[in-house]
Amino acid sequence: MLKKRDPAAAAKAAAERSASASGKPNPFGAARPREETLKAKGVDVKLMDKKIEAKTTSTTRMTRQQREEADQLSQAVREAEDALREANENEMPENALRETLAAKRKILNDFMEQVAAANMQKVGGAPGM
Repeated sequence: MLKKRDPAAAAKAAAERSASASGKPNPFGAARPREETLKAKGVDVKLMDKKIEAKTTSTTRMTRQQREEADQLSQAVREAEDALREANENEMPENALRETLAAKRKILNDFMEQVAAANMQKVGGAPGM
């Protein structure tokens, strides 16, 4: 007489049959979509995509003269940052230095926007495309 089959053994045998049905293992295993994995980690997928896209956008092309001017403005910003840091370490008044730094950063940002706008006009495209 035959013995009754164990339900756990039956489930295990069915799993083995389904796994070996294709004959070779899947190189990706039980891979899940990127969005599903990030969502499980609690990461906002759209925000991450925006960050990646911002990093991959092309840099602004500049002429030699524009590059030199941008370097001078960047150097002025670095010097203002250093002066502010030094004033902070020596516990000196910082308000005037902060205003100077903000003004120099604004000048640099305005210059970079002008260069980008000029590049877009040369190409014939609209900004943000």
